[in-house]
Amino acid sequence: MADVSSPVSGTRAFVYCRLSRDGDGLALGVERQLADCLALAAHHGFVVVEQFVENDTGASSRSRKARPKYADMLRRVQAGEAAAVVCYSSSRLTRRPREFEDWLDLADTGQVSVVTVTAGAGQADLSTAQGRMVGRILAAADALESEQLSERARRERAQRRAAGRWVGGQRPFGWEPDGMTIRPLEAELVIQAAHDILAGRSLRSIAADWATATGRSQHRSRVREVLLNPRVVARGRDGQATNWPALLDEATFVAVRSVLTDPTRRHPRGASRLLTGIGTCALCAATLHGSVTGGGHPAYRCSKARHLDRRSGPVDQFVTAVLMGRLAQEELRAAPGPGTVAHGDPGAIRGRLDDAALQGVPLDATALTEWWAEADMDRRRAVLRAAEMTITVAPAGRGRKAFDPATVVIGWLG
Repeated sequence: MADVSSPVSGTRAFVYCRLSRDGDGLALGVERQLADCLALAAHHGFVVVEQFVENDTGASSRSRKARPKYADMLRRVQAGEAAAVVCYSSSRLTRRPREFEDWLDLADTGQVSVVTVTAGAGQADLSTAQGRMVGRILAAADALESEQLSERARRERAQRRAAGRWVGGQRPFGWEPDGMTIRPLEAELVIQAAHDILAGRSLRSIAADWATATGRSQHRSRVREVLLNPRVVARGRDGQATNWPALLDEATFVAVRSVLTDPTRRHPRGASRLLTGIGTCALCAATLHGSVTGGGHPAYRCSKARHLDRRSGPVDQFVTAVLMGRLAQEELRAAPGPGTVAHGDPGAIRGRLDDAALQGVPLDATALTEWWAEADMDRRRAVLRAAEMTITVAPAGRGRKAFDPATVVIGWLG
């Protein structure tokens, strides 16, 4: 494409620059285009009223990425805001014959002059029949080039896939940019996340760990996507074996997938209270859920009816003290109250903690207290479940301000 009509000094002009691929992300290609286009506009005496720059954006019929700046520029040219468009070459403006017809229509009515930096065969006077024919041929040639590049890329990806190699794309979490070499820090996060899911942690809390470790924001959907991707067991999306190293064994992957795809899975965001869904109401045996008292204090309420409304702080402190006494094999210092039986085999509890991928939980009193203080809510709740602890909470009673241990009955299934 080129001069539709003789450029006139003082003509209002738009400058459009585009680069299909920017591997290093530095936008140097479009900067060079812009400099050449501005120089050409100055040579013709155009008044550049706006610059439209789109980097790392394809313009072929196979490109899926939108070109909002191109669409905005076309709309404004059609509205008469500029009488000339300066671009580096016809292929920078568009590689789609259908879009090229829009510019032919505008040129035919004298609304716009399209001027390109490239000379010779890249120029076509769209004001003449022969020029429009040459322009259409150039547009068709651009489309052919794009389609051939796409076909070669598809064949190359198919060959790489058949050989069990990575086909390319965004760097997979847990691997280096080559898609084949493990990135140790992220690999450890994936492995720990699998164990954490099996231990009952939420995706949101795991995502917070990933964000802290990597220094980048992470979303729970990203964690779920990584853990459900067959890549972590060295398989492609189609199930075919690959040549990159696995992060998880098949049994762990299947178990994690079963948890994450379970339609009955609850509390995807993680419970905010220690006993939510674990403790039960003494009056109706319904589970407890987190709430807030009228004074704004965290509380527990019966999920079935308003049988109780207890501040959660004192209840959690009592339950924690009993649990730690059990795990550390120490007598509970406070009066245990009815039902707080602390018997059983601590070795069995340790085994259940190991089965729940909570091997890092210490059982001596001092270390356990420190671990509990640092652990998030999901890990604390996982320990409660692994210890097979039953907690039944009764109403506090009218007029009582001090916590009464007798209103929290604790038992052990194991």
